[in-house]
Amino acid sequence: MDKKKSFLQSYWGAALWAAFIMLLCGLPGQDLPNIDFWEIDIEDKIAHLGVFGILGFLMVYGFIRKNSQKNISRKHILILILAATAYGALTEILQGLLFPSRFASLSDFLADSLGAILGIVIAKKLLVKQR
Repeated sequence: MDKKKSFLQSYWGAALWAAFIMLLCGLPGQDLPNIDFWEIDIEDKIAHLGVFGILGFLMVYGFIRKNSQKNISRKHILILILAATAYGALTEILQGLLFPSRFASLSDFLADSLGAILGIVIAKKLLVKQR
């Protein structure tokens, strides 16, 4: 079987979810006021935690499907965390540069990263065979 096809078959859920996240990030927002870093919108951060948590979970699920095994090394966990965190950074950068009436936010990036890490940790606990 073609490796590229195998990769897509394994990670299709994570890829679709990542596209959905980008769609959400690109939707035109109302003109938002410049928010002080310490005035954090809790509901917004919970949404960021949730969508990136699901992404992290789906990435672990894809890894398990691709490798036909239920174990995963610390190195691979770190790679998944870095990939999800990089995607969170990309969404924030694009919001700051390309999407109308949207802005990049450090607190959103931190929530994205924490959500991805939590999703990966939860998936590891639920899906990965413990050694």
